[in-house]
Amino acid sequence: MPYALALALLMGLADLVPLVGATVGALAAIGVALATQGVGAGIVMLVVNVVYQQIENHALQPIVYGRTVHLSPFLILVAVPIGGELLGVLGAPIAIPIAGSLQLLVRELTTPTGDSPANAAEAVS
Repeated sequence: MPYALALALLMGLADLVPLVGATVGALAAIGVALATQGVGAGIVMLVVNVVYQQIENHALQPIVYGRTVHLSPFLILVAVPIGGELLGVLGAPIAIPIAGSLQLLVRELTTPTGDSPANAAEAVS
């Protein structure tokens, strides 16, 4: 495929944009494959990119995001579609930080507080 290195760099840079970047990069690669190699190469590129995106979106991203923002992969898989449904394309990328903030808020509100000597000792150390 012509421009393979340039397309790889474009896809790598586009993939840095959460949730939608991989799709934008894939569209460019699929378009070049269709224009230069024909329909067969375009279909192969489409299939490869769909499989790659499914693995990344449903396996890799929840694990990575879960480790960085300390959320469970299940909560991430639930938060992203809800954010996308409520706020569209802009809602999906901000769903994970909002879910993390809500989790922290719930944790703070449900953690018992008090002025017991045990809590004071923990606060000092």
